[in-house]
Amino acid sequence: MQLEWFLSIFSHPWIYGAVLGYFGSFIAWMTLLKHAPVGPAYAASHLEVVLVLIVSAVYFGDRLAPMQIVGATLIVLGIISLSFSEAEQD
Repeated sequence: MQLEWFLSIFSHPWIYGAVLGYFGSFIAWMTLLKHAPVGPAYAASHLEVVLVLIVSAVYFGDRLAPMQIVGATLIVLGIISLSFSEAEQD
């Protein structure tokens, strides 16, 4: 029964999108680590949370709570402020 459930997962096209998304985020992470300081790169890796929030709202019709919008905004602002502080140190 568990094997049937596992195999049924691959009949849904969204699983392939998820695998491609994770592969893409891995490539982006490796590229960031190669070209950017660790601090801003680590912060930028949290853009995944914001991207998933946006995709779920657009494609799946999820309603965004005000705190989710505030949280996503704070993540983006934190990344921007870290990138400016790293640029000033160079």
